[in-house]
Amino acid sequence: MGRPALGGAAKSKTGGVRVTETENDYFTATYGSLGNFLKMKVNEELAKVAEMKAAARADISPKQVMK
Repeated sequence: MGRPALGGAAKSKTGGVRVTETENDYFTATYGSLGNFLKMKVNEELAKVAEMKAAARADISPKQVMK
């Protein structure tokens, strides 16, 4: 028995990183876990990409879109 699928919002890839015990202790003390830190960084990167895409769309004039 596994967890039921979450649908289209489900994440299908995982990533890993090797850290020392000292580094792991730091991330655990600061962020709760290494995984929480990694999720935060991934979300920051995705937000930057979304901002860049929105800015690129804003640069297109309505006349260009209508053609």
